[in-house]
Amino acid sequence: MNRQLEELRLKNEEELNALREENQRMRAQIEQNPLQREKSRTNEEGGDGTRRDLSRIQTTTNQTEARPKAARRHPFVDGIMEVELPARWKGLTMSQYDGTTDLEEHVDVFTTQARLYTLDDAILCRVFPTSLKGPALNWFTRLPPNSVDCFDTLATRFGIQFATSKPDHLLWHW
Repeated sequence: MNRQLEELRLKNEEELNALREENQRMRAQIEQNPLQREKSRTNEEGGDGTRRDLSRIQTTTNQTEARPKAARRHPFVDGIMEVELPARWKGLTMSQYDGTTDLEEHVDVFTTQARLYTLDDAILCRVFPTSLKGPALNWFTRLPPNSVDCFDTLATRFGIQFATSKPDHLLWHW
């Protein structure tokens, strides 16, 4: 049994190291090549550049198109920032994530609390950055424009970025 446990530990360690290396390699490639960054975003979105929630969020009117666009300082597609928070919205009572603790737990706590007020995907996107601080907030502010079209995309990118913060869960059998 000890041998099996040691094999599992080594396998988990190898997988984690491989993920860390791949994550660093992908970050370096994307940072070095702006075209690769766009290609990476396109691959995440699918061949036609859309996601399932995109059609709901990217509705435009002639009035919207006539307005000059302000400088984009967020990673969201058009429409997300225009969605209003519910009138009864209260700030979330949770610890802000700094990149050093369990990212999945943070997303679970965030979605549990936020869904007390709304199920609207765009609102989840808008509010999520308020649950971040330090390196995690720094990461968010550097996401490319138009790279987040729904909360699932944001949570996936967040998970990839902070995958090395996941605690190792080894099963111990006595």
